[in-house]
Amino acid sequence: MLKKINKKTEVVTVMEKLYEKGKNKDLGAFWSAGSVTSIKTDPATKTAFFLKIEEIVLPTPKALSEARGYAVADYQDYLEKQWIDDLRKTYTVQVNEKALMSMVKK
Repeated sequence: MLKKINKKTEVVTVMEKLYEKGKNKDLGAFWSAGSVTSIKTDPATKTAFFLKIEEIVLPTPKALSEARGYAVADYQDYLEKQWIDDLRKTYTVQVNEKALMSMVKK
């Protein structure tokens, strides 16, 4: 099919990727074999794409190089939550309503 469409120039490309459930905003609730997302366009690059789930692969253990990013992000989230909790215990929050409302578009 690609040979028929891409006779002179490459018009259509097919890419295969492995996605982790919940880690791709474009897939959203689509998480069953055969599901297809709606077509999304990118005017800047003049391209369009959609995602189709071919199969669901069972979870497998990750190598350290694959899991490191998730562990670091989770730890940063934990530290930020602890820091905010400490700040709230130390300082009282005062909201300047006039300044806040000046930033809201009406």
